This record gives sequence, C-alpha cells and structure tokens, in this order.
Amino acid sequence: MNYYLGVDVGTSSVKSLLMDSEGKTVGTSQIGYDIIKEKLQYAEQDMEKLWEATKETITDLVKRYPEESAKIHGISYSGQMHGLVMIGADGKLIRNAIIWADQRSEKEIQKIYDITGKDTYRGTVLNSLSTGFLISSLMWVKEHEPENFEKIRYVVFPKDYIRCGEIGTDMSDASSGAIFDTKKRDWAWGLIEKLQMPKEIFPECHEAYEAAGTVNKECAEQTGLKEGIKIAYGGGDTLMQGVGNGIIRPGVLAANIGTSCQ
Repeated sequence: MNYYLGVDVGTSSVKSLLMDSEGKTVGTSQIGYDIIKEKLQYAEQDMEKLWEATKETITDLVKRYPEESAKIHGISYSGQMHGLVMIGADGKLIRNAIIWADQRSEKEIQKIYDITGKDTYRGTVLNSLSTGFLISSLMWVKEHEPENFEKIRYVVFPKDYIRCGEIGTDMSDASSGAIFDTKKRDWAWGLIEKLQMPKEIFPECHEAYEAAGTVNKECAEQTGLKEGIKIAYGGGDTLMQGVGNGIIRPGVLAANIGTSCQ
C-alpha cells in the first residue's frame, strides 16, 4: 500500500498528517508558533521558524511510523493564504513574511485603486482589495521599504516557501493575492504593469495537483524522508479543506469555525 503526507502551514501551527491510499489516517504531528506584532497593525512571521516547525513534524512522523514513511508516494501542502513572502536572488528571505492578518496597507489600497481604477481592478481579480493581501503588502513595501523591494527576485505565499521543489505557486493562492486575472487563470499582467511592479518577480502559476519537484538530498537529510518523492504545489488552506471535505460537487455544505474563514 502507498502512503501520502499532507502538510498544513497554518497561522498558529503547522500540522502534518500521514495517511494511506484509502484515506485512513496513520498519524499526525503538530507544532505551534506565534505571530510577530512589532506594532499594533502589524502581523508578521519568520518563515524560517515555520520551516523548522515543519521539519520537526515530518521528522516526528517518520520516526514513529518508519515502515509507512518508507512507502510515501507523494507529498502536498495547504497553507495560510494571502501573505507576502519575499525571496532574494540568493534564494533567501529578504524580511519576515507579512501575513494575512496585517493591517498596515490601507493607504496603499487606495493608491492601487487610484492608479488602476476600482471597477477595472475588481472586474479583473473578481475581489475587493483588503489589507494583508499580497499585492497590498507588496505596495506597502515598495512605498516604505524600497531597499527591500529592490532585492526581490520572487514573491510567493507562505506554503510556497516551505515546500521543497521549484519556485512557483498554485492558482488558488495566486488568486488570493488579488493581483490575479481569475478568468484567464494567470497573473493580472495589465494591472501589474500599471502599478509599475517588475513582472519577473511573479513566479509561474500551476494547478494545485501538478508536481513542483521531488524531495531532494538536502530535504531528505533534514526530514528523514526518502529522496525522489513527488511533491505537489498544493493550495490555499480554505480551498484544500473544501476538497478534503468532499465539496467538489453541488449540494455539499461545510461550516468552518476557524481563525478567519467561514
């Protein structure tokens, strides 16, 4: 029998789950962490600490279930949505992630609307801007931390930094960044150009189930996983929870009393 590993990179903790191919849970592991709030409206996280927590949960499962872990056939992720993670040309973090709960970018939202036109913007992304969205936070960094903005090679979402494999994101998280053309299923290049954002910092978008790569030697050494296991891009937590709950056809309903979603 094959086994699968699911990792949820949440706001307050990371949760890893080992299951068999019939959907039976073998074991779970969870480690919590905090939000960094240097100022009242700020909400940040050190993605390296989230990566360390992720490694610990995976290592814990591998140690407790060695036989099953040796037969892991695939790994995928769900993750907290909207947050801005900035990566430099060296592949390292430029600063702490500005996560979905951050509220510092109200003025930047108005500036985005002033530049692009509110109706045009909303008609493209099919959403209204909010603080904590990737593009709102990115505009704030451009305005207030130009030295960090200049260092950006890629912007990604929290789970995308934690996941081994190619740099990229999936359609659900990309849409949650509110700089995504939902109808075309690609970044909103016209809006990006109007906002004078470098196009090259936005990575490729893939479907959640597509392969982002495999467990490499370094990742294997740090977690105890076997090299070569396929890793999927994964998706935003709310969307992936919907799939897990079987909400893939009309007539199915779920209620989630979570940190921020319903």
